[in-house]
Amino acid sequence: MLLTGLIVVCLFPVTRGFAQEETDTAYFRNVSAKLILECFKQAREAVLLQDAVLCWPSGTGRAYLDRKTPQPETEDVETICKNARAAPGADRRVLDRRVINDVISLAKNAVIDTRGIRIIGGIYCNTIDLTGIDIPYSLVLDRSIVWGGNIETRNFRTGGDFSVDYSVIYGPILQGRYGRSTPP
Repeated sequence: MLLTGLIVVCLFPVTRGFAQEETDTAYFRNVSAKLILECFKQAREAVLLQDAVLCWPSGTGRAYLDRKTPQPETEDVETICKNARAAPGADRRVLDRRVINDVISLAKNAVIDTRGIRIIGGIYCNTIDLTGIDIPYSLVLDRSIVWGGNIETRNFRTGGDFSVDYSVIYGPILQGRYGRSTPP
């Protein structure tokens, strides 16, 4: 099986001010969105590891993570999130609450496979914000961890499935007018 992977390595000074932290967070949110989008352009799913974003054939990422990484319920997510705040981008699995919005914005001019956006193994250290998203394809966030928040789906519409299979969510999924996307 051919493995296509992308690895990003960045170094930061040990001390940073608040403004620098905000810049770092925005930078890594954008990098993460672009790496994830590259997988969708290849009709693959984004499989997140601590040090890489890999593009795997659709439907194979969860099994790969099951063999290579701890199960989501056994991860020390509190420490992972604390470390991610101290060093944004150090753990590629940790995604910003709005990264999905960013991927969708970047995908407007890209051809997305009918299987949709598939992010496997993400760690969200706060609420996942899907508010107002209207997409004609599926959104799959399987084998993820949502810590310190919930999943907000107010006015979220998809033309496919919404999946959080094999995920651990430490909060509610707040639904309001969840439904099917209307064709353009």
